[in-house]
Amino acid sequence: MNEEGNLVITGKRSYIDIIADLVKCAIGGIRKTKLLYSTNLNQPTLEKYLKIAIRSGLIAVEKRGSVLVFRTTGKGLEFLELYRRLRSLLTLQ
Repeated sequence: MNEEGNLVITGKRSYIDIIADLVKCAIGGIRKTKLLYSTNLNQPTLEKYLKIAIRSGLIAVEKRGSVLVFRTTGKGLEFLELYRRLRSLLTLQ
């Protein structure tokens, strides 16, 4: 906990944190390379979590010509809202 009494999480991101980052970055649509840099993940890790997010219906894949674009779905937006609420519950005040 920090001096204000808030829980401070340090170290590596959790599975849920990584999925939330992917979903957040994909709002409005994003290409895979930009998603890779935006989430600060390596290629194998991005592939692993992106597959999970797509299979779960949190992210949809759109083809624009020869380019794949990843976009947050309605279910993904619901997930982000629940994620924010959960994180706020973990903040001690």
